[in-house]
Amino acid sequence: MTERTWNLYLIVIHADKQGNDSGSNLISHVEAPLANVGHRILLVETSGNPVFEKTRRVYLESGCTQEARIQEFHATRDDKIVFWKKL
Repeated sequence: MTERTWNLYLIVIHADKQGNDSGSNLISHVEAPLANVGHRILLVETSGNPVFEKTRRVYLESGCTQEARIQEFHATRDDKIVFWKKL
């Protein structure tokens, strides 16, 4: 068990909607109610695959920091990246 910590495992933005702050807006929509009731930390996980570079950039731009890289978690040469954000 953790104390007031949340994991965001997956968000998906349709290709037609990418690049217009949809991802950032969705993250804010998740964070705001958690922060408003006193939750402490949001963890976000994604792939280290180059295909997910834009995804990782959105997390960084929304104030997350890269906390961990677990090598070859998903597959050979596909790391798991964990981001952390204080709410």
